[in-house]
Amino acid sequence: DGFPKAKKNIIMWSRFSYEKKIPFALKGAIQALEKDSELGLCVIGYGEMYDDIKSIIDTTTVRDRISLCGFTPSFRLLSYIYHADLALIPLGGFSMLEACLLKKPIVCFDIEWHHELLTDGYSGYFADYPDSHMVCEKILEALSDPYEAKIRGERAHQRFRLLFNKENISNREKEIFQRFLVC
Repeated sequence: DGFPKAKKNIIMWSRFSYEKKIPFALKGAIQALEKDSELGLCVIGYGEMYDDIKSIIDTTTVRDRISLCGFTPSFRLLSYIYHADLALIPLGGFSMLEACLLKKPIVCFDIEWHHELLTDGYSGYFADYPDSHMVCEKILEALSDPYEAKIRGERAHQRFRLLFNKENISNREKEIFQRFLVC
């Protein structure tokens, strides 16, 4: 329990439901841990797939380097994200936004709407869905070049700030309201 005691750590947090694609990403992360003994993995979440996720972890030979945390308070989650070397986010949502906010390099599946926030090879690392082997490759690629991974995390943060700028959002809402008033 808690954050893994490894030289480099991957973090994955989400609601544990099938549509989040977690088993495919988890298996890719496990493959990365099998190839690199310095890696640890922290998996945080809860939901109807908790027992399935726990079973995948319990049956691997690298389970001693994987922490499975259920529900985790936000202050602890943010601390874990901050201290992780890489965020593994199979299907983004708030997880992807939190990773961008904290400038974490992100490995995710190449799902259409992920392109609204990230660009493969520029601000993120995309793996084909449901290719666990490619998830492993992208994790190892990111962690083998920490300088490049840091740059991609910073680029993701810049894009996040541009898309979620309060002033831009407010101006856009005013523009929309004005259109309705004209009608």
